[in-house]
Amino acid sequence: HDAKIPIVSLIHELPNSYEPEDFQLIEAVSEKIVFPSRFVFDAAHAFERIPESKTTILPQGLLDEGFGTRFNRDQAKQDLAEELGIPIDAKVVLACGTIDLRKGIDHFVRAAQAFFLHHASSVETHFVWLGGGPQHKHTPYHYVAMDLERSQIQDRVHFVGERSNVEPYFMAADAALMMSREDPFPCVVHEAMACGLPMITFASAGGAPEALADGAGIVVPYGDSNAVAQELHRLTIDGEYRDKISKRAKDRVRSVYDFRAYARQVAALLEAAAGVSLDFPTERRQKHAA
Repeated sequence: HDAKIPIVSLIHELPNSYEPEDFQLIEAVSEKIVFPSRFVFDAAHAFERIPESKTTILPQGLLDEGFGTRFNRDQAKQDLAEELGIPIDAKVVLACGTIDLRKGIDHFVRAAQAFFLHHASSVETHFVWLGGGPQHKHTPYHYVAMDLERSQIQDRVHFVGERSNVEPYFMAADAALMMSREDPFPCVVHEAMACGLPMITFASAGGAPEALADGAGIVVPYGDSNAVAQELHRLTIDGEYRDKISKRAKDRVRSVYDFRAYARQVAALLEAAAGVSLDFPTERRQKHAA
C-alpha cells in the first residue's frame, strides 16, 4: 500500500478468524473488499465499520464446471453400495467436511438419531460422512462414535474418510446435509447442487442459505435436528418435492454460480482499482487463433 499499489482483498472467512488488528489493516489498505456472502459481510460490518463504497458481495462459483456430469448415477450407487455393504436401493444422506465441531459432526449424528427415532421408514437409509480428521480418544469423533453405538445406529452411519475424488459419492447420494456451526460460503453446497442433491442446512450459520435460495434447497432453524429429520423424511416419501428442489438446485448453480463469470467480475474490480486493462491467457489465445 505504501508503494501506491492498489489492493483488492477477497475475504472468505468470518471476522472472528482474524485478529482484530489484522482485519482493521485489511480495511485500511484495501481499495475494494470482496465478501462471498451477505452473512460474511454483515458479520464483518458489525466487527469493523467499513464504508459501503469499499465493499462488494461476490459469491464464488462452482470450482469445477464439470462436477456432476462425469459419473453415471446408477453406477455410482452400485459402487458405494459395494463399498459400504448396503443394499443398492438404500437411500444415502451425504455430508462432506473435516471431522470437527465447526463442521457440525455432532449435529450430523443428532440428525441421524432423530431420523431413525421419529421417522422409521420402509426405505433403508444410510448417513455417510465424507472427510477426515482426528479420531483418537477425546476428539469429537470419539464421542459421536460413542453416541452412535449407544443409539444402536452405528451400522447406519458411515465415516468413509478422505477421498481424492468426491464426485462419485455426491452422485451416489439422494440428499445432502450442511450441518456446520459456521461456514462462510462452502463449496460443497455448489457441488451438491450440481449433482441435483436436495441439501438441508441451518439458518444463521453462514452463507449456505443464500446459495440455496429460491427453492434450491431447504433451510431449517439453527441446530434443530428434529427439523432436519422431518425434512429428510419428506424427501424420502415425496418424490415430487424432491425432484422440484433437485431441478432448481441444478438450474441455479449453473446460472448463478459460474466460476468463469466470478473470475471476470474479480478481474473487473482489479482493473478498476489499478486503472489498467488486464490481458488474460485465454484472450491471448483467442487473438492468436484469429
